[in-house]
Amino acid sequence: MDLSFQEKSVRVSLIAIVVVLGFRFSEVFGTPEVITTGDLVVRLIGVIIMLVVIEITLHILIAVTAIQDAGGALDERDQLVATRASRNAYCILCIGVLIIIGTIPAADLNSEPHWEVTP
Repeated sequence: MDLSFQEKSVRVSLIAIVVVLGFRFSEVFGTPEVITTGDLVVRLIGVIIMLVVIEITLHILIAVTAIQDAGGALDERDQLVATRASRNAYCILCIGVLIIIGTIPAADLNSEPHWEVTP
C-alpha cells in the first residue's frame, strides 16, 4: 500500500492524538484524589508539549522516508478528501457546539460535583 505524504501525515496525527489523549484521560479520570486547577493547567500544558514533540518527530521521520512526496502538490483525490474532511469536521464541530449549548441550561447547578476543583 503506497500512501501519499498527506495520508501518512494524517494517520500519524490521528495515532499520536489517540495515544496521548487516551493516556491522559485514563490518568485524570482514574485518579480519585482532588484535582486542583493548577494541576489541570500543568497537565494540559504537558499534553500540548507531548503532542507537539511527537508530531514533529514523526513528521520528520515521514519526510525523510518520503522526501519526494513531502513538498509535492495535492492531486485531485487528495483535494477531494481534504474538501470532504473539512465539510465533515465543520458539521461535527457545529453539532458539538449545539449539544454543549443545549446542555448548559439543563445542568443542575445545585448538585454535587463529580470531582472537586479547588483554586
